[in-house]
Amino acid sequence: MPLSLALPTPLEYFASLVQSDAQFPLLETAAIPGLPPLSSGLVGFFAYDMVRRGQLLNLLTSEEVETFRRGEDVQRWTWRVLKSLDDDEVFYLETMRRLIDSCQEPYAARGPILNDCAARLDRLRGTPRHPFLAAQVLLVNVATAMRRQAADRARCEAWRLALAAAAGLAADPPPVNPLTGTPFALVVSPTHASVRAIDGRDSGESASVPVVTDTLPEEGRK
Repeated sequence: MPLSLALPTPLEYFASLVQSDAQFPLLETAAIPGLPPLSSGLVGFFAYDMVRRGQLLNLLTSEEVETFRRGEDVQRWTWRVLKSLDDDEVFYLETMRRLIDSCQEPYAARGPILNDCAARLDRLRGTPRHPFLAAQVLLVNVATAMRRQAADRARCEAWRLALAAAAGLAADPPPVNPLTGTPFALVVSPTHASVRAIDGRDSGESASVPVVTDTLPEEGRK
């Protein structure tokens, strides 16, 4: 006699925790202008069950809904999402696993993985297995977000390096830029310590951080 198990979906499982444990945070998020009704709290984890329950539009901003309405009927787009939802979810989970694992490496070393994920998506575009939800909602701008994080860290480390160099404490050779994967371009003159090309480009005002190296007179150091 075959054994049949009724397993709860992730959404049902966490809902049961909310109901049974007063200390467990509710699966609700505060309304934030410009963001979808559900904008945090394991969105990717819940998204596919939400779509299966007819709540696709709760994952979209009002601007995204209008964009889809201008390009394609929302009901038709929803049907296309549902038709390939299982394959869509597998693609999303596999891609996120690779992206999460890639974070063990510096940003500059993640290029091959990011490019391969984008190439896989391009190969599926226009086919019945195209992951609409992953491609158009959940994985949008992931690579851009990773780069922004690396750029923010690079700016912080560049300022720290420039300030240290101004005080005569800079490491030699300079540390590696987390955005580019190459050593910071540190230039020290009698009056300034500068870290150039923070974003890897030789031109552009935003790519240089000049730091004045003037020090206190001897009496000011006492």
